[in-house]
Amino acid sequence: MDQPDILCHAGYTKKGEPTIDIIKKNGDIETICLRDFEGTISFDTSKRYCIGWYDLEAGKNKVCEKHTAFDTFDYDQCRECQIKTGFNPAFYNTTEISPQQEKRNREPHFLYLAYFAPKVIKVGISYAGRGLARLYEQGARMAMVLETFDSANLARTYEAKISALDGFCEAVNTSKKMNLLKLDFSKEEAEKELKTALNKVKEELGVSFKQEELVCPNDIFLEQNVSLSEAINQCEDKLISGKFIGQIGTILIFSYKDSYLLLPIKKFTGYPIKISKEIAEIELPEIQASLF
Repeated sequence: MDQPDILCHAGYTKKGEPTIDIIKKNGDIETICLRDFEGTISFDTSKRYCIGWYDLEAGKNKVCEKHTAFDTFDYDQCRECQIKTGFNPAFYNTTEISPQQEKRNREPHFLYLAYFAPKVIKVGISYAGRGLARLYEQGARMAMVLETFDSANLARTYEAKISALDGFCEAVNTSKKMNLLKLDFSKEEAEKELKTALNKVKEELGVSFKQEELVCPNDIFLEQNVSLSEAINQCEDKLISGKFIGQIGTILIFSYKDSYLLLPIKKFTGYPIKISKEIAEIELPEIQASLF
């Protein structure tokens, strides 16, 4: 196969382990757990390749048979692999639904509220068969699972009604997530705001939910007492180096010398990846000292 190792997926296992999947030169797919990783992850963005397709039934990534390379950097999946995957998270906005999607939609999905920062709460649904993996990928600091429904369509009915209320959104883009991650996080304030949001939903929609279980990815995937207010975005450098200390959503967090580095790794799917146990020499920007 005439292509280098490429990143095809970044996320979490069903058990909640942060991982990346790499299509190797020999065509195998290697899953690497990032906990305890120390070294350098870097990307070559001069060329982008198809990341293959995802087998919904088996829950596994598959290699693109044509090993497609793109002339544009806008895509990480060829049309053939898109069709094979047959999955559209915004299935409710299209009239064409694949057989794979129809089957998945008939399976249990749960409804959740996700807290990113003060006054930034997202409502969403996730396939229950993946556990909390999809919820972790959202990048919220705290979340509340409201209820598991028999189908995606039923869960979507509640999602649509909640998103129409003031104070709720259905999407938070990566750049905003990066900025919000630099805000100080208070577990107590996050829990308070989620419970206030839940009460608003109950009162305005006249509904109740069976679970209402709090989940705190911030506690699970980030070392304690870490402030990211001065964290450095490594997107332009296309690499991150040092010691892995956490992951919020698909944003990697490394400690490097006296600094914290951030890299939204999902942005680099389809690009050649190099992983080294060596620590790279990075020229960090000067941080202006406080006058007070």
